[in-house]
Parts: sequence; structure tokens; C-alpha cells
Amino acid sequence: MIQVLSREEMDGGLRKAMRVVSTWSEDDILKPGQVFIVKSFLPEVVRTWHKIFQESTVLHLCLRVSLKLRDP
Repeated sequence: MIQVLSREEMDGGLRKAMRVVSTWSEDDILKPGQVFIVKSFLPEVVRTWHKIFQESTVLHLCLRVSLKLRDP
């Protein structure tokens, strides 16, 4: 299980990020106390991209994030 520690918007409000901590895990998949950053696009962003790219929405959004991370 995870517990949300904080939330914030990213990229001018197109994405959101949550800082979470692992509180319990089965079979030691996560260690209690580990902190993670969970990032996602806002639902309206995904809907807009889906209108344009239909089935490949997730691929296009993932590629956009990957390319942005590589920019200097």
C-alpha cells in the first residue's frame, strides 16, 4: 500500500506528480518506508491526445515525455 505525502502540478498544469511512501507490501515487492514519485497526465490531456492519435495515445504521450527529458 502507498500513502500520498504531497501533490503538485508539472509542465504548466498538463501533468501531475505525487510523492508517495510505501506503507506495506506483499512478498517484499516494495519496502516499507521507500518514497516514490508517481507522475501522470491529467485526464483532459489524455482525452485531447486520444482524439488526435486514437489507439496510439499512450505511445505518443510516452514519447513526448521521453523527448522532453532529453532536451538540454
